[in-house]
Amino acid sequence: MKKTVLIGLVVIGIGLTASSSSMAAPASGNVISQAAAIASPVTKVWCRWRRVCGPRGCFSRRVCW
Repeated sequence: MKKTVLIGLVVIGIGLTASSSSMAAPASGNVISQAAAIASPVTKVWCRWRRVCGPRGCFSRRVCW
């Protein structure tokens, strides 16, 4: 019985010392959106529809640059 209680206290102590306050979420959603915008790997590309004519006729094609 003493061994079980001692092991339990050791496990709880290890758990408390291993926890970190840096794992907490920020209080404001604005902080999250700003961090996501800064770290975003997505690059915005300008696109538009263009009328293209060739030997088979004309069609619309999406052109991005």
